[in-house]
Amino acid sequence: MTLFPTELPVIAVSRCLLGQRVRYDGGDKRQTALAEHVAASLPLRPLCPEWDAGLGVPRPPLRLQHWGADVRVLTVVGGLDRTVPLHAACLRYRQMLLTVDGLVLKSRSPSCGIDDTPLHPPPPIPGEPAVAPATGPGLLLRSGIVPDTLPRTDEQRLADPLGRERFFTAVFSHWRQRLAVTETQWQQVLPLLQQLISAS
Repeated sequence: MTLFPTELPVIAVSRCLLGQRVRYDGGDKRQTALAEHVAASLPLRPLCPEWDAGLGVPRPPLRLQHWGADVRVLTVVGGLDRTVPLHAACLRYRQMLLTVDGLVLKSRSPSCGIDDTPLHPPPPIPGEPAVAPATGPGLLLRSGIVPDTLPRTDEQRLADPLGRERFFTAVFSHWRQRLAVTETQWQQVLPLLQQLISAS
């Protein structure tokens, strides 16, 4: 009897968190816990809408901005609209997101943020009340392709012991339902779940 099922839970991860130098400044935000510890235990699928949209590295930094009733992705300098290519890149993840059990995304990112991406107010209109700055999800989660039931977190929440426990427990539960895992397989994989929860 094998220790683990053939197909383990799969997690999609922002490329920069795995140490890939795809950020706008040519750098990365490598998280050792992900790039080494989790990667040694579970299959990971890297994603980066800005990289996959062909915006290049390095590239002008982006920001989310209210634009009428819409939210657009604009360059910080010059206000060039990059919404269309970024949205197209997000849509290409549709099938992949149906075959993963969790998302680990870069916090505050205009493309990958979960709920803390700065959302800039629209240009002021004379005579109209000013719109206050806010925060919210990045373009990937605004695209409508991420299933509501798919567990998601960011590197900051994953560094918190309680956040890590909640995320990996949800990931393994999602995997159990997605693949109709047997009770025997579930018992085999529980030590791995505990290992991931306990890892620093």
